[in-house]
Amino acid sequence: MVIGEFNESYPPLMDGVGQVVRNYTHGLNALGEKTFAVVAGDKDAPAYDIQTGEDNTIRTRMYPLPQVAPYGPVIKSRAFKKKVASIPFDIVHSHSPFYLGAFASKIARRRHIPHVTTFHSQFRDDIQGAIHVKWITDIAVKFILRHYEKADEVWVPSKATGEKLKEYGYKGEYVVMENGCDMKIPDDTKYAELKKKGLEFLNVENLDVPVLLYIGQHKVEKNLMMALEALKIMHEKGYAFLMLFAGIGPDKPAMEEYVRKNGLSDNVRFLGRITDRKILESLYSLSSLFLFPSFYDTSCLVMREAAAFNLPVLFVNGSCTSEGIIDGKNGFLADNSPESFAEKIMAVTSDGSLLEKTGNGARSSLYRSWEMVASEVRDRYKLIIEKYNTK
Repeated sequence: MVIGEFNESYPPLMDGVGQVVRNYTHGLNALGEKTFAVVAGDKDAPAYDIQTGEDNTIRTRMYPLPQVAPYGPVIKSRAFKKKVASIPFDIVHSHSPFYLGAFASKIARRRHIPHVTTFHSQFRDDIQGAIHVKWITDIAVKFILRHYEKADEVWVPSKATGEKLKEYGYKGEYVVMENGCDMKIPDDTKYAELKKKGLEFLNVENLDVPVLLYIGQHKVEKNLMMALEALKIMHEKGYAFLMLFAGIGPDKPAMEEYVRKNGLSDNVRFLGRITDRKILESLYSLSSLFLFPSFYDTSCLVMREAAAFNLPVLFVNGSCTSEGIIDGKNGFLADNSPESFAEKIMAVTSDGSLLEKTGNGARSSLYRSWEMVASEVRDRYKLIIEKYNTK
């Protein structure tokens, strides 16, 4: 098959959807399919592709806007459109309903090939955050829902995500296609090596306090200010910890300012964007607990990555990402309040045996390799093409 995976974000922009597209592309190519990532990027993206050997990307420019950076409008250049037009796609798969998602839908209609689309993120929140006017947001959401209604098949990474799409007004069917993890489960020797690498990266000899970790976009929609308030409560109670934030986003300066104002600078470190996956593995190896307070996300790649390192994740009750989590078995749950979040962090990080047991449960129930996912995706694509051609 000749396959197109369409999305605005792609590494080196390190968000979850971009990682999904990357792993679909690499996994399907490893199985012998001809797969292209049709994506956007900033001015540094082509150099990244050369440096990392990404030879299946077709790039156009995205121009970050301050209020939504690192995201922004995508301009489809003439060279980009010409390159895409030269590829005889058998199927296209869009991972967003916006610039390149609409482009994939148009290609499918014009060429009479099937179009699959995945609902990854709660775009209503993105629109509301940019526009701040509810009735305009409602109109925009209704317009965007047409993208999903016109597709030949709609995928979601979890049942809870599918129900969220239904809440938006989508009335069609959906297929659950769970995400995977590109990090391998380390043996004891590899684990020790990674832990040493993490200490070197942080420039410390050892750590004798619980290490808390967050990897992802720094934006208020992900409920990170609540998590910071929880850290403040812990600090005021005299509980020792080190919190590591890895990533970038429009609200990173506000988060840094909160840390400074509340005397948390010795307890919280902002590491910025990290594109080296080995460094990220070393941070997982060092950490005691991963914090993921988001209601915004519909799925959680970092949950599966953490599971590879026996690292449990703390979620908020009622979030999409907490689907399948049993408190104290394969992860932890807290109420959506700084007090509840703080109490849970202190309780579980004070119990090493509970952390180990829960981390083991996460590994056994949540870890899933991208090789498994790619095989399922390939088989599903073949069925969709066959069904489309028969119709």
